[in-house]
Amino acid sequence: MQPLLISTGVRYFLAVAECESLSAAALKLHVAVSAISRQIAKLEDMFGCPLFDRHARGVQLTEAGERLAKFARAVRLDADRVIEEVRGVAAHGSGIVRVGTVEGLAGGFMPHAMAEFRRKNPGIAIHLHVDAPAEISRLLQQGEIDLAVKYSVEPEPSLDILHQQKAPIVALVSRHHALARRRSVTVAELVTQPLGMPDQRNTVRSAFELCCAQNGLHFEPAFTGNASCLAELAVQGHVVTLGGHVGSAQLISQGDLRAIPIEDQLLKLRTMAILVLKGRHLPSTATAFVQHLATAIKKASPLTGGRSSSGRSPFSAQRSKARLTKSTQSSRIPAR
Repeated sequence: MQPLLISTGVRYFLAVAECESLSAAALKLHVAVSAISRQIAKLEDMFGCPLFDRHARGVQLTEAGERLAKFARAVRLDADRVIEEVRGVAAHGSGIVRVGTVEGLAGGFMPHAMAEFRRKNPGIAIHLHVDAPAEISRLLQQGEIDLAVKYSVEPEPSLDILHQQKAPIVALVSRHHALARRRSVTVAELVTQPLGMPDQRNTVRSAFELCCAQNGLHFEPAFTGNASCLAELAVQGHVVTLGGHVGSAQLISQGDLRAIPIEDQLLKLRTMAILVLKGRHLPSTATAFVQHLATAIKKASPLTGGRSSSGRSPFSAQRSKARLTKSTQSSRIPAR
């Protein structure tokens, strides 16, 4: 059973604010609409002002309601943190970390980072939500996730940055592609290639479209899809796609893809960040995962010297270690 550290009225108020409907909030909370209506009326009477504008299709927060909702979400998050901390003490390091990320990081980087963290912290579960950048920000603001790992091109006033580094957009091509040995490539050259692009909600697509517009260039993608699909098409040599070093670190370290810098300042402005809601105090479990992610991001990025002592990427070094371990184990099997 979940302990209740915030009042019934505040819980009902937040449910209505997030559902924008009394009936939808009632379904979510498994209570009668009249019970929610009474609690909202009590709050409005206490504050002496309406918290919602009522209309035919539901309700919407007033300016006063927006201010109360912001405070109430912070209170709810602090209550969740206290519950998580107390339960963590009782269960010796257990807990749940709710993380949001973008699709470009969900296929390679995040699974690797999550698995490595879980190996060191087997009592901590990680719940990953993958969505568009704007939706991930919304989930943070609503308190539905603890932290986010995503790309951005401009600051978000409602969020705090726990870790940030440059994450320029690069061209990703097959090792056999004509551009594979180039030190850099221009946007004008890229638009002449068959391009694989994500949809318009992606920071890569929006930045590249803006770049083309500023240079009077036009392009039509040969393929549109998610990052995993586009990366595979690039590996096979069918397209040139765009992305970042961290999201594509595994394919780059394996030699399947080459990352070619693009000669345009706009495409170098993108950053990668670990974000939380402004003023949020994370539970110790989430803080530990943030520290783990920050280290993993630095290792995967060439801009922060993300190389092992042998000069190879961490992914490549880890695979070599696994092969050596397997070889050593095999050598111990007696001949039959």
